[in-house]
Amino acid sequence: MIGTTLAVAGISLVGHFYLGLHLDLKACFPLVGMLAVLVLVAAQYAWRGEARCFGVVMMVIWVVLITNCHFFPMYMAARTDVPMCDDVLARCDRALGIEVPKVRAAIAAYPKWNAFLLIIYGTLIPLMTAATIVPPLLNRMDLSKRFVVGSIIAATISLPIFAVVQAVGPWEHYDFPPAIDSLGAKAQLLSTLKMDEPFVIDIKNRDGLITFPSFHVVLTVLAAVALWPIRWLRWPATVWAALIVISTVTTGIHYTIDVLGGLGLAVTAHAGAKLLCRDQPLAWPARLSRLSPSLRGRCTLRAKFR
Repeated sequence: MIGTTLAVAGISLVGHFYLGLHLDLKACFPLVGMLAVLVLVAAQYAWRGEARCFGVVMMVIWVVLITNCHFFPMYMAARTDVPMCDDVLARCDRALGIEVPKVRAAIAAYPKWNAFLLIIYGTLIPLMTAATIVPPLLNRMDLSKRFVVGSIIAATISLPIFAVVQAVGPWEHYDFPPAIDSLGAKAQLLSTLKMDEPFVIDIKNRDGLITFPSFHVVLTVLAAVALWPIRWLRWPATVWAALIVISTVTTGIHYTIDVLGGLGLAVTAHAGAKLLCRDQPLAWPARLSRLSPSLRGRCTLRAKFR
């Protein structure tokens, strides 16, 4: 994961120097400050020999890094001069027989469900947080690691796809107001990115640019899979994830084909994560105990009296 972060940093430098992409450094200060605090907390847990808490904080650090480091590669992919594919994606939906306007018309008859699904759509971050924190607390660090590695694999695959298959969204193609007001500026944003002028990335804008495949669906499925082995969370997490996936179409934020592409990518990413993590068991207590003689003694004492 360190290698991935360094690779993304290198790619971002390429985007900065050759594609005219920039960051508002002042806007980055809160993120850098939060990461610094998390690193200090992780170091404190390492010194105290609290392997479980150390693992939780480290996973949070990696998730924060991954969810923010993707900005530069995503905006770099959006710089490619390709036509919008909304019409192609809409035709795919028509061939499947599940078009967004029909779905929206059906759900409009149930306004409470409609409002509920819009709220559910925005709960991906809490689901991801649960997939990051809960497994390590239950001594299942491997589950969180697969979630993080799977997310990296999915991003690695989806960004090149996005570079050639770009779309605004169903609201643009079918001409209805977007469910989230900020998405109304997406068409103009993508158009601006095609120009040669320098562009400053606003990291406070958390709306993704990728339409196909739906990365919202990818992260939802990977998070649910990470929580599946935990019995008391298995079905609540599965139902939660299923509602988020359904909401991507009922809200009109994604085409149906985007969801199917996201599901396929999630399966591929999970398989890749299982393969990569298969022979890499995490032995945090052993690793922490090698950090210093005093820490090794502290870990031994704790293990003796437990």
